[in-house]
Amino acid sequence: DPEHPMVFFHLWNGDLDEASPTWNPSYEQPVLWAVRLGDRPFQESFTFTPAGRRLRPQ
Repeated sequence: DPEHPMVFFHLWNGDLDEASPTWNPSYEQPVLWAVRLGDRPFQESFTFTPAGRRLRPQ
């Protein structure tokens, strides 16, 4: 429905140890990393959650 913008949830549960030869999830459940709302330009519609800001590469 065009009247109601689509919401995208970006979940993450990767391995914090990038050097590890195996993939071991860092969390028991995926973490909500970011949200994007609607069809506005990416810079305006994409927002990191507090957890996403902490996990974001420097």
